[in-house]
Amino acid sequence: LTRFTTKFLPFSEARFANLEMPVINYLKSNSDGYRIERDKATMPPNTWMYFGLKTPSGYDPLMPLSFAKLYSVYRQGSLNTTQLTRYAETENWNSPLLDLMGVKYVLTTKKVKGVIDRTGTDAGYMFDKNRYSQVVADEISLVLENKTVMKPKTRYLDYVIMSDDEALMALADGFDFRSKIILNKRPEFDPQNQEIMLVNDTFYPGWKGYVDNKEVVVLKAFGALRAVVVPKGNYDLKFTYWPTSFLLGLGLTILTVGISGRGLWRQERNG
Repeated sequence: LTRFTTKFLPFSEARFANLEMPVINYLKSNSDGYRIERDKATMPPNTWMYFGLKTPSGYDPLMPLSFAKLYSVYRQGSLNTTQLTRYAETENWNSPLLDLMGVKYVLTTKKVKGVIDRTGTDAGYMFDKNRYSQVVADEISLVLENKTVMKPKTRYLDYVIMSDDEALMALADGFDFRSKIILNKRPEFDPQNQEIMLVNDTFYPGWKGYVDNKEVVVLKAFGALRAVVVPKGNYDLKFTYWPTSFLLGLGLTILTVGISGRGLWRQERNG
């Protein structure tokens, strides 16, 4: 118990959660709706949460299996179920799935011949200059913009049906995710009046979607993400999370408290 307490619950000064740096300030001001990535030399896992930044990566001991599989394609370009881990980190900056996952910015460091060096002028050879452009820098850090990123909520008029693993293998084989969306089942869909919206957040049982306060079916897209059918034009889209496991646990808790309370009440009366 002491080992895990000291390993996973370190203490740092509060000022480290409010750093004022050009690269951090830029990301906070320009990442609305988009995600970031970073190389391992810039930020320890999950520390981006202090700044309100989002990323597909990080440390997550409760990562859903479906997302762990998608991340293996995101990181390696192939579906490898033998190397799934709670540590989701990548340095595959050429992965096309960065676009699908809404990664618009990459936080990295100045390099000279592939080695971190504050005298460097760019991020080095690992980043395709046709895809990434430098937007801000400080003494040693850089922010690169991914110019091919997709919008956080992409709309589709065409789809194909595949199982989860088939979808992931299709992505690994270069499936054109810009023109078609892969769904786990056939939707009730009128392409004349409706669109299928990809919400590139994790699918998990318990998510409920509402369009103009009317519940809609939440579909699984690309083996791990969420999608819903929406009308063309203006509408209000909302998601809530009410898993059956939570409701069952709440019910059992209330029942247990009720039985315990009744037992204590009887005991006091008999006493």
